Amino acid sequence: MLTFKTYYPQWINYTWCPADYKQHQPDNCWQNPEAHGYVMKEITNLVKFVREGQLIDVEVEV
Repeated sequence: MLTFKTYYPQWINYTWCPADYKQHQPDNCWQNPEAHGYVMKEITNLVKFVREGQLIDVEVEV
């Protein structure tokens, strides 16, 4: 989402299509070490890229 908001023109429409992996669901990803590691890496990289100015920072609903 941040990549689209940072680099793509606003007139481009896109649709979110989440992957359907049993071990990568919001309610259980922390139970699977591989999925948990992936999520933590993504979070770490997002914070890093925002701090470096590579991505815009936006409020997200949790």
